[in-house]
Amino acid sequence: MLSISLGPLVISISQLIIFLGLGIFWGLTYLLTRQHPLQKAILDTVFKAIVVGFLVSRLAFVLTMWDSYQGNWWQLINISDGGFIPYYGWFSGIIVLALYARGKKAVIKSYAIAGGWLLFNDHSKFCTFDLPNGCAVTTISCA
Repeated sequence: MLSISLGPLVISISQLIIFLGLGIFWGLTYLLTRQHPLQKAILDTVFKAIVVGFLVSRLAFVLTMWDSYQGNWWQLINISDGGFIPYYGWFSGIIVLALYARGKKAVIKSYAIAGGWLLFNDHSKFCTFDLPNGCAVTTISCA
């Protein structure tokens, strides 16, 4: 796994690309809502969605690998092990954005434009995750 070391913090290239993509989403949302009276609330919601997404994706990974973490509790916060399950994070972040944007057409439009730009450009790619019983889920991942 390719990674970058910044002192004690080690971050994989795929995680760095995800961080950059989320930063671009946040920036595009800022640009698209410059004239909107609720811009601060909209950007706060994007921040909340990013935090919830990271927490849920890390929690899903920790629960999946629970046996490895039981004896060493400090490793729960060590993200250098590649410990995220991205599609749980994407889904929970989208839920947070959707709950806030209910009935607000301008907000929905700005989220859709920013998200669509990220989705349909070259820096994102589709990956298929195989699930038990032959099911498959297609999701966005920069891994």
